[in-house]
Amino acid sequence: MKNPIFLIIAIIGVALNGFGQSVDNHTNVDAWATKMQNWIVEHPDDKSVLIDLDKFGQEALRKNDSLSMMHFYRLKSHYFHSIQRYQDALKYALMGVQLNHNLNSQLHFQLLLDVVSNYWNLGEHAAAIPYLIQGENRISNPEINEFSKAIFYNFMGQYHYNEYASETALMFFKRGDSLLTLNPDFIELHFIWQQNFKSNIGLCLMDLKRFSEAEANFNLAYSISNSINNKAAMGFALVNKVIASRHTFPDSTFAPILQRALNLVEGDADNNLKLTVLRELAKEYLKYNQADSLRAILPRLETSVEFIPSGKSKVRFLFYLAKFNRFLGESKALDYFDRALALNDSLALNPQGQNLLQLERQRNLNLQEQEAKNLAELKAEQLRKNFRLTSFFLMAAVGFLILLLGVLIALFQKDRRLRKTLKTLRWQNSNSDTLNQQLQLSMQQKNLLLGAVAHDLRNLLVNVNQVSEMMIKRELENNPTFKDRMIKLMERSSRLGMHTIEDLIDGVQPEGRQRLRLEAINPADLIDFITDLLSFKAEKKGITLQINKEPGTVYLYADRDKLNRALINLLDNAIKFSPIDEEVHVGFHSSDEFLIFEITDLGKGLHRSRFTQGEHPFTDIGEAGTLGEPSTGLGLFIVRKIAELHLGSFNLRSEEGKGTTATLLISRNLRA
Repeated sequence: MKNPIFLIIAIIGVALNGFGQSVDNHTNVDAWATKMQNWIVEHPDDKSVLIDLDKFGQEALRKNDSLSMMHFYRLKSHYFHSIQRYQDALKYALMGVQLNHNLNSQLHFQLLLDVVSNYWNLGEHAAAIPYLIQGENRISNPEINEFSKAIFYNFMGQYHYNEYASETALMFFKRGDSLLTLNPDFIELHFIWQQNFKSNIGLCLMDLKRFSEAEANFNLAYSISNSINNKAAMGFALVNKVIASRHTFPDSTFAPILQRALNLVEGDADNNLKLTVLRELAKEYLKYNQADSLRAILPRLETSVEFIPSGKSKVRFLFYLAKFNRFLGESKALDYFDRALALNDSLALNPQGQNLLQLERQRNLNLQEQEAKNLAELKAEQLRKNFRLTSFFLMAAVGFLILLLGVLIALFQKDRRLRKTLKTLRWQNSNSDTLNQQLQLSMQQKNLLLGAVAHDLRNLLVNVNQVSEMMIKRELENNPTFKDRMIKLMERSSRLGMHTIEDLIDGVQPEGRQRLRLEAINPADLIDFITDLLSFKAEKKGITLQINKEPGTVYLYADRDKLNRALINLLDNAIKFSPIDEEVHVGFHSSDEFLIFEITDLGKGLHRSRFTQGEHPFTDIGEAGTLGEPSTGLGLFIVRKIAELHLGSFNLRSEEGKGTTATLLISRNLRA
């Protein structure tokens, strides 16, 4: 059953107290556990909770306190469930269920529901059945609260719905709905579950062909979802209301409502819900012969079909894809029919559905045969037309020859005008020589640019290659931190390479596109990235990278990729022109207006005549590094362009034989 509520929140208590301090300061374990549980709900990313939980579990184990251990297992299960690690959550829930249920009937019942919920999320519905039976045997216990019973009835209803027992499923959904009567103490979670029950009741009623009642329940579900601004649930209710309303109002169009539902669920994580809305919208376009609209959304449906779990939903989806493609005249319609038939047969699903699929497939073949006959007749008619056209063109050719003869006679009479035209052509030919020289100059500039592009891309590829070699050399080491670091370096280096060509072209085109992708950046992250990326190159020359960061945390808005490009060029130059076994200093500090990066080497330095480098992209000023590394000089031009884009500046301070300091100023007044 497509449920707009992710079962992540399947079993949550109704207490709303804040997170406490430590179990050592609480005598009431139940109260402490409730506070911990609600803290996990409100702060799912707080990993420090695990430390408190483990301390609590160790103390309970030391004291051999079974009730505290039950709380510990449930809280651990609840934490992993909240971050969608369902396998870990299931493990702890199963450990808790094995303890004595008489210690706390409500807690044991919640653990049973945790087991069912996690099996459900893992798609192992059959494994959840024994725990559903245990819950059914204990649900009459007066110690179990109404909310937990309502959720249990939801799982029972879903199980029977999946088994095609819609009447039985409807009974369980109505039982759960009756336990959630509105009252002033309702929290948002209760409203979520209430609209969930209304939607599930509507789905069962549609299976039972009670469409008017189903539509009324979907209206209630939409109203409840709207009151708490739950967009996914609103979209779910709208699309199912349309499905029910089609039977009551078969001649109406529901495309605007379905488009609204698609807008509501577009940003939601539930892909199945989005596919349902897209499928129903496609059916609407099919019904009213809107081929262009259907063709626009069909690729999204086709690329998503592989992610639907095998079952009746996937069979139905393949069937609709076949019908949509048949309507658009696509040959792959037959392939979708065959896939739907094979899957329906392998899963031993509805025999009536199998017959319908076979009939539709045969209909598709018949349509193809008819289209083939029509095409053959069309070709025969085309041949007849071609014969008539050939005769016509033959007669036209004779007339054309006669006309051409007359034109030639007229041309001979215009000899003087032809001579004048020849003079004009000679003058134009002299102009073409000038244009040809300009073209050759442009080609030279193009070749120089291509050489610069190859150089800068080579730098990035060399860095990626060095990271790859390091990963291969240390492949057998079980060091997740190292592997994550290497993978991140390769990913970010590859992304920089993707932007290199665009940035270089921007630099050499005076009126080129100047785009910044602004985001909040910690400059310390940039320094860490470029030093990590070029550390292998520095190690090969025995160069030590000294990092100097301003104390505290500083942020600025800038284009991360462009700043990385600029800093990599500067640090690469510093390493390139530094002697073996020297130091390179990399760091930053800030002022009121600028964030200032400085990279200093102790290399051979630059002559004053070279201080203007970077002002022109095609200036041939590149010189080799200390080990003969090649250089084109285009890198510093790109650095200067990036500084100007960020409302900053770039300059060099150098003494021959003593080293060079590159300073990059980036404005702190940019905003996203």
